[in-house]
Amino acid sequence: MLTNDFEIRVFSSAEQLSIDWPDADDKTGSAFFVFQSKSFIRAWEASYGQKSGVQLSLTEVRQSDGTPLLFLPLSITRICGARVLSFIDEGVSDYNAPIVFPAAAQLSHDAAMRILAAVVAAVPSHDIVALYKMPENVEGLINPLWSVTDRFSDASTRDFTDTSDRRDREIHTRYRQYQKAWSSVAADGREPFSYSSNRS
Repeated sequence: MLTNDFEIRVFSSAEQLSIDWPDADDKTGSAFFVFQSKSFIRAWEASYGQKSGVQLSLTEVRQSDGTPLLFLPLSITRICGARVLSFIDEGVSDYNAPIVFPAAAQLSHDAAMRILAAVVAAVPSHDIVALYKMPENVEGLINPLWSVTDRFSDASTRDFTDTSDRRDREIHTRYRQYQKAWSSVAADGREPFSYSSNRS
């Protein structure tokens, strides 16, 4: 998908990723946690990615000239009946974040908003966007997407069972709100809301 500003590529398997997607021994200067590395994605895909209803949506965001900006290891998972777009996790990731390349360092809030909107439009159909455990900084670089989410991140190594349960309850509540909003606006063609949160 090519917008006026960005090129968006979405892949359904780790084997399809470009050579620019970093691994643990990366030397490109991109900032990421091990949970976004190609090796971690391969392992996640071979295990959690095999569950019914899971659809990988590994997304590369580039400038129109092909320069990497942000790579997002996303997936769509059914939770309480909703198709939820989120970072790959299932409780095994301490931190979720985009891979931040040097060219993304000066992205404005407006540009980050447009990138997120372009990503949401490019990935397969979903009901809710839920970005959890996303820190403000990634290995010393500002996370451009943090500014467009609506809550402070207290991401840390903690009891992920409790975190997942609380997340699922909140998604269920939001999805019921989504369904109600959809029924009230569908007649006039307006889009219902989507939800993003960086709370763990």
